[in-house]
Amino acid sequence: MTPICIPSEIYQQIFEWHLGPRSRTHDDDAYNLERRQRPVLLSHVCRDWRVAALGHPYLWTDVQIHGKSELYFSFLQRSNPLLADLTIVARGKLSLIAVISILTKKFGISQEGLERVRSIHLFVYSHDQSPYVLMPIRPHDLPALRTFRVHLAAPLIPWWRRSDWTGVHHHIPLLTNPTSLENVILTGICVRCAPRPEYLTTLELHRLSNTLELDLAKLQAILDLFPRLETLVIGRLTVPPNNGIPSSKSVKAPVLKRFAVASPILDRYRTPSLEGECHHLCPCLLRHLVLDNLEYLEITGEYYHALPHLSKLLAPKPEGREAEQVTLMLNGVNTAQHEELSEEVSWGLPMAEHIHLHIILQEPCSIIEPWLWETRGRFRSFTVYIPESQQHLIHAIPTIHRNPVRNGYIPLLLYQNGGDGPISPDSGLSPTPDIPELDSRAPFLDAAVMKEKFGDTESGQSDLGGYYFDIFGEQIDQYDTEGLYYGDDRFVDDALELEAWVRAGNT
Repeated sequence: MTPICIPSEIYQQIFEWHLGPRSRTHDDDAYNLERRQRPVLLSHVCRDWRVAALGHPYLWTDVQIHGKSELYFSFLQRSNPLLADLTIVARGKLSLIAVISILTKKFGISQEGLERVRSIHLFVYSHDQSPYVLMPIRPHDLPALRTFRVHLAAPLIPWWRRSDWTGVHHHIPLLTNPTSLENVILTGICVRCAPRPEYLTTLELHRLSNTLELDLAKLQAILDLFPRLETLVIGRLTVPPNNGIPSSKSVKAPVLKRFAVASPILDRYRTPSLEGECHHLCPCLLRHLVLDNLEYLEITGEYYHALPHLSKLLAPKPEGREAEQVTLMLNGVNTAQHEELSEEVSWGLPMAEHIHLHIILQEPCSIIEPWLWETRGRFRSFTVYIPESQQHLIHAIPTIHRNPVRNGYIPLLLYQNGGDGPISPDSGLSPTPDIPELDSRAPFLDAAVMKEKFGDTESGQSDLGGYYFDIFGEQIDQYDTEGLYYGDDRFVDDALELEAWVRAGNT
């Protein structure tokens, strides 16, 4: 029988379907071991499939190092010549030892493959471990590295052991030669560990190294450390009480264009003085923040009471200066009280003709509520986002334009005022092209995650007093048999069976 010859294009379509898309959320990406096993499974169907799989470098660009197995490390070589993403997971005692050992073995002398690494994601238990894990990589050049993420899983340092979070003794830069680094994402670690801060353009902070509070002084220290910052994302932080002492000192960020913050930073249950109008004693960060070049502001969370605190940031520029448009993203708004929210929007944002409003609602079905249609005409444009899973709602919504899918959402333009008059669904006009294009990562924060990790806000209780985790939550380390709190010695490597399979096939 003549063997069937399958074209390379067919192989590629099969492989892409089986591999599946990469998740946008960092936690799913880092812990989706099943997805990382799929290329290996494809390469062991038969000899022809193995040749085809090894001949498609894009299958192997997702490199993970999590223990003593070298199976997934081989992805780095197989992905050549494409750029690769390197994930290092060492959240258990024995996995930490194994990871350091394999990194030292591979990169102790040679840096082969590192020149193609475009992102490094490091997940360790405590801040003391991160320098040791990265030590084999630290001296090498990383010309392609654009994104660097460090996530600590350890609970916060108790308040009686806290020290100055800005202290230089906490961290030195974890990498020395990432000449093209642009984005840094930090969870639970001092900002001073960020490499080349004077050149960074994007910074994400999820839980500072030893405090949940972010005040003006700390914010100023961050901006001073990163003078070229164009995008700042802040989540999972609260505002300390100001003890009735007004602050007249402004915090200026003239280069910053995009600012995203979780609305729990303005949580009235944690800081009751934030409720109501933003006054001269208000402890919020936004009142004294001067962003002359702001283009995009994102408030993520269900609390619409944050709106009055945005008025100064979103105010039109003074006369004599060029009028600029601003995009406001309200991400995860709770619309249970429709009339109240409509009043809050009108009161909190009285000058809104220059604002492009984007709303992601907790309950998408509520977008047809009257308050939305009453409110939309006050803005430059009005866009709502529907989850891809609820596309059936689109047919019931009068829309003038449907934009391409963005991070799992379908943006629907409901209204636009292009300067020559309003464009509405019943006007018969086409949308004008003056709506600013959003950054590909927007929205920057996940409203569902923000809501889950801040405890029972209805009762004023919080889970911040115990073990506190960011995106990962209280998960068991997949590479130790017990919870990560106890650092159990019994090491489990989920890839051992696959590795034995590979060796049997004479890899």
